[in-house]
Amino acid sequence: MKSAIFGLLIVLAGLGGLVEPARADLISGSLSGLATFTPISPVVTLDNFSGIGEDSLLGAFTVEEQSVLTFITVTSPAQFILSEGTFSEITPGGTVHGTASGTGAISTDGTLTSILDLAFTIGNGPLITEEVTFTGLAAPTGPQTVAISGSYLGSPSAVPEPGSVVLFATAAAAVLGYRRGRHSVQRRSLL
Repeated sequence: MKSAIFGLLIVLAGLGGLVEPARADLISGSLSGLATFTPISPVVTLDNFSGIGEDSLLGAFTVEEQSVLTFITVTSPAQFILSEGTFSEITPGGTVHGTASGTGAISTDGTLTSILDLAFTIGNGPLITEEVTFTGLAAPTGPQTVAISGSYLGSPSAVPEPGSVVLFATAAAAVLGYRRGRHSVQRRSLL
């Protein structure tokens, strides 16, 4: 009987590792909008972006984003670091809130590329992290505004479903409790 319970606990612990990660799909899509830059220093600017897009998993969306761009080089292609990024997207499936960081480059012909690390939730769902590569064009529309359009492709990082973590922790605690109880019974019988 006790060995059957122990075997069941081992099976439950193993199942915790088999639960599929959240959102194991590739994402792709398009994005366009207007970025407004507010200089903070000669090489640092605050970026506010407002736009629309179409995502392969989430469908059509609108997005608002704010970040800090620090230019490492100013010659073409000008390389930058994106930090302190936050964004909100409104999608048919709910509101997406997240953070962004990464690197990128923009050339004098307007070619823009960036690799971003995103961490976000959809509604009250689990945390999802993804690395996204954006490729597009940036065209000045005013002294501090730029129209941006392009496409992106991303791959998610494995973020376990919260239920799998709870299942694994519960099974592990039960296995440890069972083993402790078994050893204390053996010690008492030896006395």
